[in-house]
Amino acid sequence: MSPDFTLLFFPQLLLALYPKRFSARAAEPAALAVEGRIEARNTCAHAHGIRRGMTEEEALLRLPPLHLERARATAAAELTTLMLLLARRYSKEARLIRSPGSGAAALLLRCGSSDGEKAHACFEALGMKNFSATGSTLMEALDRAVSSAKDELEAFDTEGLVKHARAFGAGVQSLPELKETLALRATLDPDTKPLQAERMAAAIGSWAAAEAFNRLTIEVALRDEAGRPIRRFWEHSRVFIFDEDNPEEETRELAHFLLEAASSTLLGSLSLQVRGEKRIRQTSSLVRKLEERFGSKRVFQLERTGRMLPETLQRHVPAETLRPRAHQRPPVKSEAAGLSFPTEIFSEPREVPLDRGLQPVLEGSLALEPEGRAMNGRTYYRARSTRGERLWLYREDASGRWFLQGRFA
Repeated sequence: MSPDFTLLFFPQLLLALYPKRFSARAAEPAALAVEGRIEARNTCAHAHGIRRGMTEEEALLRLPPLHLERARATAAAELTTLMLLLARRYSKEARLIRSPGSGAAALLLRCGSSDGEKAHACFEALGMKNFSATGSTLMEALDRAVSSAKDELEAFDTEGLVKHARAFGAGVQSLPELKETLALRATLDPDTKPLQAERMAAAIGSWAAAEAFNRLTIEVALRDEAGRPIRRFWEHSRVFIFDEDNPEEETRELAHFLLEAASSTLLGSLSLQVRGEKRIRQTSSLVRKLEERFGSKRVFQLERTGRMLPETLQRHVPAETLRPRAHQRPPVKSEAAGLSFPTEIFSEPREVPLDRGLQPVLEGSLALEPEGRAMNGRTYYRARSTRGERLWLYREDASGRWFLQGRFA
């Protein structure tokens, strides 16, 4: 019989904010300060006498070479929300205990060992070091996880969490019932934006899977460090459709979208409003026949993404979402750059060899016709090969390298 409880034990929760710099086995002492006080430290810093609750001045006076990072007071709350969302994929009864005396935390899942192992692997992959354990009771799982952590990382104070957990109920956080909407906020850090985007995408994907949503509408709001709205971001709303057979692909696309949004500002915050829908598949008879013959993944339509680069301007979406007369839309153009896109655009531009005069060659010289300068640092050309093919090329302004972008019909 599978154990009822799985517990993921995080000896120092805030170390997950910067997992590479704050690795427990890092050779250099590092600590994290929140509102002027030490909230977390790695093993090396602990060995040099750095303790939680110290002021920044006390810590640096004791250990001048200490690598000190600073985080906002909201960082732990933001991280906690993400953890509970991630846990919903494996257990809808997830709870999180945080011990104010030790900096440790325990994520409690009402599930068997198999789902518990998957949850453990998920958090590890996202840079959240934890020790997992299962048991028929909560305390049995907690004792096993704490024992495992003590054996490997003696520097962590685990007594506070055990004492706190024995009075289970006080200080326990659980995610409220979200229904069709979800609000997320991230205080951006210049060095960890890719990790922040990956974690937020994984959390949203887990929530969608737990609620059986396969269509998400995401609205983005950006603010700078002073709290002022940022309007430079190219797209403030986006729809994502999750394929039941391959949700990971859409999660990666979502992470890319969030990273592009976060990159619009060096510091500040990114807020999301996510609305989930349970989309009922309503496929036309033509689409059904095509899918039966060629397979559902080979029947699709193109949708604009709003990005600047031609190779990422469109993406494949399921054919059943095709809007009436969508095929009658005019060809996609980049008005700002004065470019008319060809019939075929390669998803990955192919580098073209050069002759001695640094001109592109493909089975012979190409007849080039300059077309215009795009906004992304490329100069585009129409070209005709010796075989009569009409090609679309660009030269990188910075490097001088040439690439084949597509073909005209």
